[in-house]
Amino acid sequence: MTAPTWWIRPLRPDEEALLGDLLAAVSRWVRDGGYPGAWPIPFPMERIRPRIAAGDVYLAGPAGGGAVATITLQWDDPPVWGERPPDAGYVHRLAVAPSVRGAGWGRSLMAWAEAQTRARGRPWLRLDCAAENPRIRRYYAELGFREVGARVVNGLALTQLERWIGRGPEPASSP
Repeated sequence: MTAPTWWIRPLRPDEEALLGDLLAAVSRWVRDGGYPGAWPIPFPMERIRPRIAAGDVYLAGPAGGGAVATITLQWDDPPVWGERPPDAGYVHRLAVAPSVRGAGWGRSLMAWAEAQTRARGRPWLRLDCAAENPRIRRYYAELGFREVGARVVNGLALTQLERWIGRGPEPASSP
C-alpha cells in the first residue's frame, strides 16, 4: 500500500514534545510486541537535539492532518559508520504511529529519503537497527537493504544496512 496524499517538513524546535510522544508510542508498540531494541521511554531528546537544530529531523502526516510519522535523514554518521566519504544519506529513527501501521508510511518515507539522497548525488542509503530485532531487520531486507556489518554504540548492538541507489550496477562493495 502507499500512503495517502501527505506532507513532510522539518521538525520545529517547539515540536519536541510531539516527537517524543511519537517515539514513545512506537517504542511501547515494539516492546508490547515482544521485540527487543525499543527506544527508551521517554526518549532522551538530548541525543536528537543537534539533529533537530541541523534540520535533519522530519515529521510527516496526511494532507490536512497531524503528524503520524518521523524520519531523520543526515549526511554523516561517524558513531555508527565511522568517517566515510560523502557518499550516502543516513536514516535514523524511522517511526510510524501504531494507529497507521501498515498504511505505507514507512515505505513512503524511505522513498522520500532515497530521493533526497539521490538529489545530493549520493549513491548509498544507509541505516542501522537493533541487531536483536529480527522483525525490523526483515522489514529493511524487504526494502532492499543488505546487512553489511555490526557495531555496538551506547551499549546497543546494531546491524548496519545499506542499499545502492546510484546509477548503474552496484559496486562489489561499498567504500
